[in-house]
Amino acid sequence: MSIVSDAFLGVVITLLSTALLWVLAWLANQARARSRWGFIHANHVTTVLSASTEVDTGEYLRPTTGIGQAKALAVLAPSLRRGWKSIDLQNVVFPEEIQGRELEGDIILIGGPKTNEVTKRALEKCGGDFGVSQDGSVITAHNETYSGTVHETNRDYGLIIRAENPFAAGRKMVLLSGCHTYGTIGAARFFVESKLPRGNFAMVVETQVQGKHALPPRMRWCSD
Repeated sequence: MSIVSDAFLGVVITLLSTALLWVLAWLANQARARSRWGFIHANHVTTVLSASTEVDTGEYLRPTTGIGQAKALAVLAPSLRRGWKSIDLQNVVFPEEIQGRELEGDIILIGGPKTNEVTKRALEKCGGDFGVSQDGSVITAHNETYSGTVHETNRDYGLIIRAENPFAAGRKMVLLSGCHTYGTIGAARFFVESKLPRGNFAMVVETQVQGKHALPPRMRWCSD
């Protein structure tokens, strides 16, 4: 009887230990994800996607986004879920649809200033703090320019900014832009897959393009 009891106790201890290790690992992953994003009030996160073009439905003009922005959002979603299980990932809007109150929470901006008016306004407000700007398909960081040439050398560049929300005090902004569509995907991949600086920063990343696929990006410049 004692042997059976000891065996049962050993199984219980093993199961409890395994469960504890799983919980600790889950909490560690959650903490890393939250630190990566920097959001404090993730119950109110708005994602603003570039509106690349409009489709005439016959009744109204419907804005649509590009494949790069869609892929970037897909890359980001698992990281957000790890940080906040209850986060509303469907709170996605186009620039012309956004209401003032939606800029008052934490925001994620995907796409460059050419097709995302909110990205343009954000860069005008806080880009100078980091010495970065973007004009169309050209990113400038501390007087060095980066312009992707996808059709010639299969290389594109992305811009990452994590900073205070320039539209609302006490909230955070994550901005992910690219010279072209692959740069935006590269920026999203680097943001969720790589080690990031602490605090606020701006960064330029480079990604090679092969067969219309953005390969793992590498950092080219960082303000930190």
